[in-house]
Amino acid sequence: VGSVTERKCQAMLVKTVARAARERKLPLKLVIVGFRDQAQRAAFLDSLDDDARAVLRPEAAFVTTPYAASLLHACDLHVLNSQGSKGRGECFGRATIEAMAAGLPVLGADAGGTPEIIRDGVEGRLYPLGEDGQRVLKGQLAELCADPEKRRAMAEAARHAAATRFHADRRHAEMTEALGRLTARAAP
Repeated sequence: VGSVTERKCQAMLVKTVARAARERKLPLKLVIVGFRDQAQRAAFLDSLDDDARAVLRPEAAFVTTPYAASLLHACDLHVLNSQGSKGRGECFGRATIEAMAAGLPVLGADAGGTPEIIRDGVEGRLYPLGEDGQRVLKGQLAELCADPEKRRAMAEAARHAAATRFHADRRHAEMTEALGRLTARAAP
């Protein structure tokens, strides 16, 4: 869920999930939300090979929709595959926190702000950037498919983190405190 762009690497994710499903016989299906328009969605779907079409069906590829929260609740986990510009990853993935609030463990590329949001092995799993990371991601998908109890524990930890560490009131209080310290130092 988010915007479908080259730097967020959804095409790479679809290929990785398709390989994991085929090679490891995993029951994986993708939902992608965030195509800017029907033309982008159609071009993306047309670019898929048969293995990719098996994990991303057209009815699970959405232009931005007001029903994104409902779609999150229908999923078992969230993957943030953003490799970013020059390997910087996602600055601060609001979609990651939204997925956590929906009670989803998050698998995310270990770059940018993602490691500040996801504690590896607690709310989800982190994996390296690039093709090496995609191999690790396939293993993590297999791990969480094989262990629903671990997936449930991560989901509960994710929900708790979203409600406590990333709650808007807490963020506001922290920002107010930080600005207060800065203005106190700047005062003559």
